Amino acid sequence: MEDKFSRRSVLYSVSMLAAGTTLAAPLTGFGMKRKLKVVLVGTGVRGTSFWGKRLVDEYSDILEFVGLSDINPGRLAYGKEYMNVNCPIFVDFDEMSKRDMDLYVENEEYDGYMRDGCVYRNEIDIYDKMSANIKYANKAVVNYSLTTYSPFEGWKIAFNGQKGRIDAWLDIPFLSNETMDQEALHAAEMDQNLGEDMNREPLVLHKNWEESQMIQVVSERGGHGGGDKRLHDKIFKNPDAADPYKHSAGIRDGIMSVLIGVAARNSIHSNQPVRIEDLTDIKPNPNRA
Repeated sequence: MEDKFSRRSVLYSVSMLAAGTTLAAPLTGFGMKRKLKVVLVGTGVRGTSFWGKRLVDEYSDILEFVGLSDINPGRLAYGKEYMNVNCPIFVDFDEMSKRDMDLYVENEEYDGYMRDGCVYRNEIDIYDKMSANIKYANKAVVNYSLTTYSPFEGWKIAFNGQKGRIDAWLDIPFLSNETMDQEALHAAEMDQNLGEDMNREPLVLHKNWEESQMIQVVSERGGHGGGDKRLHDKIFKNPDAADPYKHSAGIRDGIMSVLIGVAARNSIHSNQPVRIEDLTDIKPNPNRA
């Protein structure tokens, strides 16, 4: 009983702390008068674009970069020039963040956790092929399947309801006239400056006893279909922006998503269904709050 209580307490506390730290501090929400000081660790394509140049271009009035760190000096120099920032650069991560070194590296002996280690090591036990059956409190049932080594990056989704069915997909080469290869598609997704590059994909609406309809859905090609820009604006500029379609995920949404993954992993090991409410004191609700 004590182990169960401790497990619940830890899961709840850590989830609330992590989600709150990440999502609950938009600058305008706290009325900050000074600029937020930002450090970028890792100057890869995602860092220098989404969390780098775009922040400089769009939010330089409310934040400033005070440091860049990367183990690759060439990539670091390029990132600084690409982002057009004037701040110290650090090849030595120890110098950049002694606290993280003390927190992680000096304590690897206790649990074997290696921060930023190679994901292809033999001891990595994250599955690259997964499926899950999820039943929600409102009786909706989800059949989820993921293949991480597919020759293309894309997704398909279908909603079946009492009134009919909706099908949609994105970046499935054989279902569209897409001519870009996977490398080019990935580069376009990482590019934060493609707001005007529009992408069109069909959505199939098939109501019961009626002919199906093909609806062309327009989205932006860069940055998660334009979601990256909206996320930045909500965090840094306007946390109270209207959200009529409830796209924004709150703290509870994030926690419940993580717990689905925890439950799925536990189910694999136990070969039994796992209830979310057995993992934590947070109870699933029939309706999203």
